[in-house]
Amino acid sequence: MRVSLTAILCLLLAAAADARAALLSGEWVNVDQALEEDLYAAGRDVRIGARVEGDVTAAGMDVRIEGIVGDDVNAAAEHVSVRAPVADDLRAAARRVDIAADVGDHVVAAGDTVHVAEDVSIGGFAWLAGRDVRVLGRIGKELRVAAERVVLGGEVAGDVEITAEHIELLPGTRIGGNFLWHSRERPRVADDASVDGRVIERPLRERPSRRGTWVLGAVFMALVLLVTGAVLLLVFPRCFAGAAAGTHARPGKTLVLGLAVFAAAPVVAILLLVTGIGWLLGLLVLLAYLVSLPVAWFVAAFTLGSLVLPGAREPQGLRRWVPWLALLLGSVVLGLLQLIPMLGIFVAVLALCTGLGALATCCYRRACPAPAA
Repeated sequence: MRVSLTAILCLLLAAAADARAALLSGEWVNVDQALEEDLYAAGRDVRIGARVEGDVTAAGMDVRIEGIVGDDVNAAAEHVSVRAPVADDLRAAARRVDIAADVGDHVVAAGDTVHVAEDVSIGGFAWLAGRDVRVLGRIGKELRVAAERVVLGGEVAGDVEITAEHIELLPGTRIGGNFLWHSRERPRVADDASVDGRVIERPLRERPSRRGTWVLGAVFMALVLLVTGAVLLLVFPRCFAGAAAGTHARPGKTLVLGLAVFAAAPVVAILLLVTGIGWLLGLLVLLAYLVSLPVAWFVAAFTLGSLVLPGAREPQGLRRWVPWLALLLGSVVLGLLQLIPMLGIFVAVLALCTGLGALATCCYRRACPAPAA
């Protein structure tokens, strides 16, 4: 497996700020000679087997700290294993984090499983997060854990705050400060586990159902959209009718034109903004594009509804209620189709592109009318 390009770039940027840093990368990185400077390493398998006087920053699939580190350790990997003392701080993010050696100051670690082994001493605080967290060593200051399951043993000199579904204090556990827990069930506490401070119980409560609020919000948004579409139809009836008629006459051409506008307009706007050639024009193009998206959706809905009600394409038609009914019918159909997983995204993009193509055609005809015969 090749080394992650992103990881290497991050390490290059970090090392650039320190001229005395050592930068190592490759499929396998093995440090077997002592280093006096900071170390930046990236690879599938990174092993720090010798003493490093400065910081260690490592990224890979498997990162193992087997040599003494004189300063901080920052590691991101599938598996991070610390089996030699770290003089200062440890920060680790991985699917599995195993801490089996002393850490001089604080520890911040997150992963699916985070384990602090027995006889391990952490000089400062420890903030841990994961699905399964097990702390069996000694914590010099406070301990904070957020997980699904937490098992606590050993000794914590300061306060302990745990948020989890299942909490267990093993025999011999000692907490020098307060024990604050958040859970839907009471912690399992061994008989000889001790808490010198207070035990503060804050059970987690079931969140109230918000289904009714969600339904009301959805109905309100649907009404707002329908009113917006009705106002647009009232102000621009000929534009809607012309766009629908043009789409029915040349659906393929309209869709292709809409796809081009949908993809090219934001790129053109960003290029104008970034290059500085026409930042004001780029801003106007971007604003026009953002405004045209909801309008295009309503045009597509009206066009769909006019398939069933052809009279909607005649602004001077006898039945003036037909265009409104066509807009309502098309909006409902598009809305229901977008609720279908996977298909909904395709329908939304198709509707936007069709509407954009119809709008572009309509604007072109207004700007460049065909010469009279």
